[in-house]
Amino acid sequence: MMMVPVLERGYFTFVELGGTFVFAISGAMTAVKRHLDIFGVMVLAFAAGNAGGVARDAMLGATPVAVLQDWRYIAICCLAGLVGFVWYPQVERLKRPILVLDAVGLALFSVAGSLKALSFELGLVAAILLGVLTAIGGGVLRDVLVSEVPIWYCVARFMHRLHCWEQS
Repeated sequence: MMMVPVLERGYFTFVELGGTFVFAISGAMTAVKRHLDIFGVMVLAFAAGNAGGVARDAMLGATPVAVLQDWRYIAICCLAGLVGFVWYPQVERLKRPILVLDAVGLALFSVAGSLKALSFELGLVAAILLGVLTAIGGGVLRDVLVSEVPIWYCVARFMHRLHCWEQS
């Protein structure tokens, strides 16, 4: 399928790499909090930073996926893993750093996922769905790898209960 440029390639790459970095730090912080060693920190940083984009690219048929084509994705995850591992106490002092990083990552990746879907000439609904998949994929894998319930599930469950309560 022919790709149509939606935005300048440099902007898209900046958004993707920015999202990768904040999600990778989120993964590293979670790993350190769970007392994983440096290898576990790096694995969780890589998984959190790239899982959503890998799933999106695979669904679009954009293979090999971006993380395997561009060395910067791996380098950003390694840098974020080291930052999370070495400076964990300083980053942890920030108020709720993992939730803040998740929010930034969700924003960046939802834009990146939607833009990539639109560049493949998909419709609005498909762009929204791929934006959501790109945004939550890394956080979900991060949480599953450390045996936590993904936070988006908790929010969805709360919203469902609130809706049921309003109906009664």
